[in-house]
Amino acid sequence: MFGAPRCLETDLSMLNNQNLKLNYQWVAGHRSTFLFNRGDKIRGSRGASLTTRLPATTRQSGASPYYRGQHQWTVNNQLLLDGQYSYYKAGFVLDFHEDDLATVQRLRYVDQNNTDDRSGTYSGNIRPQYEARLDGNYFLSNLLGGDHATKFGIRWRSTPYETISKSGGGVLVRIRASGQNEADIIRDGDQNREMWEYSAYVNDSYKRGRTTLNWGLRFDHQKDRAIAAHIAANPILPDLLPAVDFTGADSGVAFNNWSPRLALTYDVAGNGTTVLKASGARYYGLGIDTAGTVTPTGTTTLSYFWTDLNADLLVQRNEILFARGFRATPSSNYDPNTPASLVTPTAADPNLQNDTTDEFIASLDREVMSNFGVGISYIYRRYGQPQATYRNGVPSSSYTAVPFTRTCGSTPPLPPQCDQSSYSGVYYQRATALPTAGTLRNYDYYRNYHGIELTARKRFSHRWLMNSSFTYNHTRFFFPTIDDFANGTSTGDPTNYDLQNGRDSSGLNGPRWLAKASAMYALPWGMSAAGFYNVREGLQFNRTIQSPNRTGSLGTVNVSIEPQGTTHHPTFQQLDAHWDKTFRFDKRRFSFNVDAFNLVNASIVLARITRQDASNGNYISTILAPRIVRFGLKVNF
Repeated sequence: MFGAPRCLETDLSMLNNQNLKLNYQWVAGHRSTFLFNRGDKIRGSRGASLTTRLPATTRQSGASPYYRGQHQWTVNNQLLLDGQYSYYKAGFVLDFHEDDLATVQRLRYVDQNNTDDRSGTYSGNIRPQYEARLDGNYFLSNLLGGDHATKFGIRWRSTPYETISKSGGGVLVRIRASGQNEADIIRDGDQNREMWEYSAYVNDSYKRGRTTLNWGLRFDHQKDRAIAAHIAANPILPDLLPAVDFTGADSGVAFNNWSPRLALTYDVAGNGTTVLKASGARYYGLGIDTAGTVTPTGTTTLSYFWTDLNADLLVQRNEILFARGFRATPSSNYDPNTPASLVTPTAADPNLQNDTTDEFIASLDREVMSNFGVGISYIYRRYGQPQATYRNGVPSSSYTAVPFTRTCGSTPPLPPQCDQSSYSGVYYQRATALPTAGTLRNYDYYRNYHGIELTARKRFSHRWLMNSSFTYNHTRFFFPTIDDFANGTSTGDPTNYDLQNGRDSSGLNGPRWLAKASAMYALPWGMSAAGFYNVREGLQFNRTIQSPNRTGSLGTVNVSIEPQGTTHHPTFQQLDAHWDKTFRFDKRRFSFNVDAFNLVNASIVLARITRQDASNGNYISTILAPRIVRFGLKVNF
């Protein structure tokens, strides 16, 4: 798991997989299965991009073996039981680009859109999973005038996980074009937690005449706690960021959720050509994360102003401007009065509830001719009861509005240019620093999704098949209480509230419509050809300008210059094609295939630097991958 390769000039990407499966029939009605799978993905320079230079990338590795034992018992012609136990030794490491960089301070050029150089970070993720479950299927005919197919089961699952975080040299050096440089002093993190859950469910499908009724009920109990961990002191400020030994803690919060669901299907004509469907359900979030709130061993950052006395771009203690105080509020797990404290200043609300998703779907499917059908669906979802850790006693009224103006950061005549010479916005700041104490709680927020999907499908006949769809969605998110506006900080900061609250938040940050079409044609002589066309609205291009350092040690904030969702990237289009030829030789069957991705070699812009006052503002950061042609040969024995 920890055997990542050393620095490579190119980005090595290697997949290593092994599989084993054994089946054994003991006697009639009893069958056992053993499954083993091991996968490992190795990369030499993960994260390389326009703003992440090679020394700041990471080496990825993570061999994760999976074991599962299963036994099926066919009790009779009505009852089938299935029991299984599994263990997944999951985990991965994102290591420094080279081992020697672990002690080298990170370097960030803030005004070049936070370009990172010189060193990076380490993240060791240990995430084993244990699971035992028993599922059953029961079939019963002629009850209440119809047939029943019932599924039921119970499950136990345990998922301890540990995340070890390190920052090169324990420092992030922040260089600004103005010369007002900054230093983030960082203590490593070791978050060691475990989570377990119990669940039970029952689902019944009842069919009578043209009507099929499905109902189900599920119960989930989820609980977590923090367990012992140790982290070392920061090498630059060992007195302010000392070593920590933590013995563990329990928030006392557990989720106990009942999830109902109901669905109805009606065959209008009685021959399956016209079918009406409707369903409603409530879902709860998977997982619980209160343990992170009650442990102080996450990464801790103290931000200061800093002057580079010897011009070496490295932070020494005597260069930190302590007299100016913190540049930004310290991490919420830090108490400046007792820096070695083992009690985190954050807590979990004892009335904390799991997040919810309520869903309603209605659809009509119609076979308009033999092997060809169309359909229309309406989907509604409402997401609510999210959770975040908010600083205590910090209402939005404690902030003051400050208008400001920034000039375009790109230098003429070099493209790309801004659409105007300067931009104005409003940021908010406080007179005093934020308190360190915070509470993990539910906040006042909901998101509504409305979607319409049109489909057209042709089953394989007359040598061809086709599947196509068009989807349009309308999504808005709302913060009814301005004090709960998250803005990425959960500090009551109202910056951007008017430009984001109630605005478009469609999936994947923007595409409100999407069309897809795929088709296959069986050619003579054992050949076939297929194509896939995907077109959608471009992602949102939400442009910002950056504020100066704010009072109250709040640091900078990116301020929107227009309502969210106003501007989008160009429409995305991609065409893929496939061809294959199958032939036989002796008892072997061979299939030769050719795949072409992005057949027309389109260079569509997917993302740009959004900050308009940055020197690389509007620079392209992501484009559609160029045309790729893949040749393959498949042999069936």
